[in-house]
Amino acid sequence: MGSNFFRGTSLDQDPRFKDKQSALLRKTQFPPSFDTKVDMRKVEMGVMKPWITKKVIELLGFEDDVLIEYIYSLLEDPENPVVDGKNMQILLTGFLESKTAAFMNHLWDLLLSAQSNPLRVPTELLEEKKREMREREQQEALRRRQEERMDEVRRSERENRRGPGGGGRGGYGGGGPPGRFDDRRDEGYRGGGGGGGYGGPPRDAGYGPRASRGGYRDDYGDRNQESELKEKLLRKKIEASRRSSQQ
Repeated sequence: MGSNFFRGTSLDQDPRFKDKQSALLRKTQFPPSFDTKVDMRKVEMGVMKPWITKKVIELLGFEDDVLIEYIYSLLEDPENPVVDGKNMQILLTGFLESKTAAFMNHLWDLLLSAQSNPLRVPTELLEEKKREMREREQQEALRRRQEERMDEVRRSERENRRGPGGGGRGGYGGGGPPGRFDDRRDEGYRGGGGGGGYGGPPRDAGYGPRASRGGYRDDYGDRNQESELKEKLLRKKIEASRRSSQQ
């Protein structure tokens, strides 16, 4: 036996495969874009790999690691950096079958776009990335607005619990204006909630309702006025009697 008996033969070395591939190339109709080859040295594969993985899962319904790695190898061959789209489609037909053409059309458009872009990235993926960034910024802005609204609601609830006037100590007037003395005698003392007064409607006379200790009754002012009038009348009677006795 010769020394090369157990040595394998690659597809490129197998004439039967080359004949079959040539026949498929002649029978298959390719889009005009496939006439242009892609130099993978001008393409950023770090951007293309996520798209390839996502697209394969979308077409097959599951993640086929073998197929995904095979596609990577076809695009990252250091000995053949210039890729022919027609040959690549023929090689992938056994895996993707009827879905091969759709996959290759989209992939080749992206590769041609990346090859002509100084950034080595397809314009479509750049726009998609920008759109994702805008959406994230909008979501972040929406989240901040919601937090600000919640802060306003909490602040409003705290203010409502305190009351409009701050709810000073000992106040019974529900946060009304601070207490004051009125110039009019018949209204007496009126107090608001903020200053520790008692609030409520005005009294007819006197100093208002009795405090917790030592206050005055409501009719104190009336009795005081009545006693003053009686005293004046008594004085007038005394003076009248004196004048009559002197005459």
